[in-house]
Amino acid sequence: MVVAGCWMKSWLLLHSVLNTAVAYHRPSSPDDPPVGRGRGVHLPLIRAPNSVSMERREESGSARLGNYLDLVMVEINGIATPVLIDTGSSDLWVVSDACTTGCDDASGIPLIPHSVVNSTGIDVSLLYGDSGTGTYAYGIIGNGNVDLAELRVSAQQFAMINRTNADVIESGSSGILGLGFPINSVLWNTIFVDQYLHSNPSEQSDTLSLTPRQPPRSHQRHSFPRSGLRHSHFPDLSFSDAEIAHTDQHSARATDSLSDLVFRSYGDIAPFLGRLIATKEIDPIFAVTLQRDTVDIGGNIGQLSIGGFPPGVQNDSFTWVPVRGYTRNQGGLPAPVDSPGETYPIAWEIPVDDVYLDGKILPRSNLSSSSISLSALIDTGNSLIRGPEDVVGEIDRRIGSSFPCSEPHTLAFSIGGKLFPVDPRDFLFQEYTNSVSICNANVVATDPPAVGGYLFSWSLGTPFLKSVMSAFYYGDLQYPSRDPPRVGLMSTVPQDASERLQIAIKSANSGDGSFPYSSEPAPATHTSSTQNAKIPEPTESAISTPTLGEGQISWATKNSMHNWDVL
Repeated sequence: MVVAGCWMKSWLLLHSVLNTAVAYHRPSSPDDPPVGRGRGVHLPLIRAPNSVSMERREESGSARLGNYLDLVMVEINGIATPVLIDTGSSDLWVVSDACTTGCDDASGIPLIPHSVVNSTGIDVSLLYGDSGTGTYAYGIIGNGNVDLAELRVSAQQFAMINRTNADVIESGSSGILGLGFPINSVLWNTIFVDQYLHSNPSEQSDTLSLTPRQPPRSHQRHSFPRSGLRHSHFPDLSFSDAEIAHTDQHSARATDSLSDLVFRSYGDIAPFLGRLIATKEIDPIFAVTLQRDTVDIGGNIGQLSIGGFPPGVQNDSFTWVPVRGYTRNQGGLPAPVDSPGETYPIAWEIPVDDVYLDGKILPRSNLSSSSISLSALIDTGNSLIRGPEDVVGEIDRRIGSSFPCSEPHTLAFSIGGKLFPVDPRDFLFQEYTNSVSICNANVVATDPPAVGGYLFSWSLGTPFLKSVMSAFYYGDLQYPSRDPPRVGLMSTVPQDASERLQIAIKSANSGDGSFPYSSEPAPATHTSSTQNAKIPEPTESAISTPTLGEGQISWATKNSMHNWDVL
C-alpha cells in the first residue's frame, strides 16, 4: 500500500459522518445462507487533499493525479483518528504519540497516546508492496475499544506504530484499516502464535513461521512517484510436517486440532471486521464505490456499506465470481479432517478470463508458469492498475508510453464471462501541468506470480474501482466449501464515456490547461447527519441484504465454475 516517498494513491479512507446503524429484515429461504441477522451501516467516503503528493509531482514536472484521498474516522478508546481503508491488507494500525520516524508534521492529526491503550508488549512488523515498492510499519500490539460509526469491537487488537516510511501523516491520516481475510493479518498471526500455540504445549510443534516470504525482484516501469501502499506481503502459514507427524494419529490429529484453534481464535483476535463477522454481529459482506476526483469529477458516489448492499442495490445486480483458495502446497492453511477438500482464501483475488485493450485481446504473460490461473487482486489500497511487465510493455507498444489525451483507450477485464472496462477518463492522467495534450496510462508493472507467494498477475486499484461497484462476501470462514467467498462487480461506465472525456479536455483547455481536482476535507469528529455526504440517507426499508446461497446467487459462469489450478 504505501511506498516510501510515493503518494500516487487514491487511498480509501472513510469518515464516519454517518453515525447510523440500521437493522434490516427479509423473508427467509431454504437456500439462503445465514445472513440478515446483523446490522448494516452505509458510510460516505470523504476526500481530503494529499499535499505532499502535489508538491512532489510539481517538483518532477509531472501533472497531479490521485492527490485526493478518501478518509474515515475510527475511534480508539474514545479518541477519533482518520485511517485508510484497504482491501489489500487485513490489519488495523495507527501512528502513536511515541512515533520517532515517519511522523513529522503531524499537527492537526490525532495520534493515539500510549497512555490510553492496553499494551500486549508484543512487537510487530508490517511489510507492504512488491519488490520495487516496499513499505514498512514497526511498533507494538495494543488493544482497546474500536468504533466505526455504530460498530464497536471491545478489546480489539491493533498496532501502535512508532516507525514507518509510509506517508500516512502527509495524507492527513494516521494509519490503515485493512478489510482483507483474517488469515492474512500479521497481527493475528503474531498473537495466535504467542497466545494460542505457545500457551498450548501439545500444539507447540505446529507453530507458524513469522518470516514473510520475499517476492522475486522486478523492475518498475515508471521512475516518478506513482505508487501508494500496496497489498501486504504474502503470509507464511507453513507448518512443519515432520513435527506434526509425531502425534499418535500422525498429521490428521494435529491438523484438526490446529484448525479448530485457528477458527476459534477469530472471535478474540481477528482483525476488526473479521471479529464482527466471526461473532455474527454483521453479515459477512461489504461494498465499495469510489468517486472520480479528477478529469471529469463525479461518476459513482463514494460510499462504503458494511453488512449489506447499498440502498436500492440487489444481489442480482452483480456478476459474482469466486475468490481463489490456496492449498496447503500453495502456502495456505491445511484442511481440517472433517472437510479434507477445503482451500482457504488469503486475499480478495478473483479469476480473470482475459484482458483487452481497445477491443483486442492482450497476450498472456510469459513471466510466470502457465499452470498458474490468471487472476487479479481487487485492491482499494492501490492507486494504479498493476500487471505483468511483458503485458504492460505490450500496452506501451500498442498505444505508446505517452499518447494524446484526446485519444480514448479502453482497458477491459473479462471477469465471470463479462467485460468490465476501465473508464477512459480513469485510464489516463496528464503528463504535464497546464497541458492536457499528452497523457500517460495509469498502468505499471509488478512482480509475476510464483508458488510460495501470491498467485495473482494483476492488481486492480482505484482506476478500475472507480468504474464499478464492488461487493466483497467473506462466506463461511471455517468451511468455505459450504458458503464460498466471492466478489461481485457491477460496471458503472456510461456508454458515452469517450465523449465525456473529450468534453473534459475541452473544458481544461478553456481554463488553466489542467484537469480539475476536487477535495472535501473530512470533519474532525462524527456527525449524525448525512446532508453534506451526497449519498442517500439509509432507511430500514431501503437496505438490501445479501442473498448469496448456492441456489440464488447470480454466478455469471454458474455452469462452468472457474477451476483453480492446484500446484
